[in-house]
Amino acid sequence: MTIYVLQAAILALAATAIFRNRLPGILVYSLIWTVGVIAIRSRYGVSGEALFYSNDQRHHAVVTNALVELGINSDWGYMLRSGRIAYTLPAALLQWIGFETMLALKFVSIISFLAAAKVTVRYMRSLGIEERLLFRYLTVFGPAGLFFSLLALRETMMLLLVTLFFTDRRTTMKLSVLLAALTLRPHLAAALVVGSLFAPVALRIAQKAYYLAVALTLLIPALIGNAGYSVGSWLIDGMKLELARSTLSSDALIRILTNLVGLQFLAADATTTELNFADLMLARVPFLETILIPLLFTLTLLFAPRLTEFRWRIFGAFSFYLGLVTVTDFNSFRQNIPFMAVFGLLAVTEGVIIPQARIRLISTTANETSS
Repeated sequence: MTIYVLQAAILALAATAIFRNRLPGILVYSLIWTVGVIAIRSRYGVSGEALFYSNDQRHHAVVTNALVELGINSDWGYMLRSGRIAYTLPAALLQWIGFETMLALKFVSIISFLAAAKVTVRYMRSLGIEERLLFRYLTVFGPAGLFFSLLALRETMMLLLVTLFFTDRRTTMKLSVLLAALTLRPHLAAALVVGSLFAPVALRIAQKAYYLAVALTLLIPALIGNAGYSVGSWLIDGMKLELARSTLSSDALIRILTNLVGLQFLAADATTTELNFADLMLARVPFLETILIPLLFTLTLLFAPRLTEFRWRIFGAFSFYLGLVTVTDFNSFRQNIPFMAVFGLLAVTEGVIIPQARIRLISTTANETSS
């Protein structure tokens, strides 16, 4: 345990050094991460730590160990399905120089989280928005982001990739993001592409009928994503192509709508959770932003109409993503994590949170940025 504590302290210092002059409050985040990872290891031990919250952590540890011992697998089909190379390879390099496997993975998580925070702050500053605690909470700085930075999971890296894709105008950056997302979760990369392609169509419709554009952007990409589940299973996993099962059912639509307000458990099957409604709501109290941010995003779409392509790219990508993931049995607030920062950015820059005069100024700037 002493070695683990020492390594955690070294990695926290490294994170602080990397973001020292780029991110306000870096010392606080590094300290929380250090205390958190040590507390989890102390409470659950070496074996239990890998199963804490999600057994995906154990899968990442197995893949990272295999990368160190055997190198990159030549079976690219396997690497695409299970290797999650954009996340596990950096951890394997850290393990190779002597850091503990789970701690290396968690360091990649905290670096991804901090990088997403830096990108978010930079984007707000580029629009002339002064930094406020509320705005930071409504983008990426809330407890949920910090919690996932303590885990050996890919969510914070997907958060970084999605944030970069929507805020960085460089084509090379977008292509790099798509490649990395493809290794982490192929349908996330597909969602980003679909959102970008559908956005000009939605923007054109919105100029004449805004709420029709909202309805179509919710339904059409979701329908494509819903059908895309079977197509992806056929292409990647070799399963039988059964498009009939991907019809956008009423259950799938309800699950999509609950994601838009951050209350996915309302549509959860009783067999997928052991907690009742009251317990599930109580568990969300520390992570209130997982409800507040999607809700503000939805309210922004409904009550703060803006004719910027920025919102349609985000909305179209998210609709496709939900249309696909809601077909599976694994729909939780984790599904929203990759989009949390851009949801918050949209609510802050184009929503009803800031004075109307500034909204008009920022909306004009955002429109120029997205074009």
